[in-house]
Amino acid sequence: MGFKWLQQCPLKVIVTVLDKVAEYTNNHDKKIIARLRKLNAPVLVISSLYDKVIPIKHGENISRYAKKAVFKIIKDVHHMVILDKSDEVNTTILKFLEKRKIKEYF
Repeated sequence: MGFKWLQQCPLKVIVTVLDKVAEYTNNHDKKIIARLRKLNAPVLVISSLYDKVIPIKHGENISRYAKKAVFKIIKDVHHMVILDKSDEVNTTILKFLEKRKIKEYF
């Protein structure tokens, strides 16, 4: 199929579609931010420094809006942080739970 259809598509249609996508994303982001601000539970956000699938800015944003968020960056790893740095991830989770005396999880 390729992108031949895109070359034949009028520019006005492409711009309209991109505007609608931006509008949807902006509205969706506002809803997520509102929910995060209402969240009153401890939240651990783990991001990997070189993740290209879920950029670090997403973790930063979550931790900025959730009141009780802790943000941890795992270095020297890409998207598969849970697999590639499992010991560091597990240690981070256990410390997070222990600090908050959340013992029912382990």
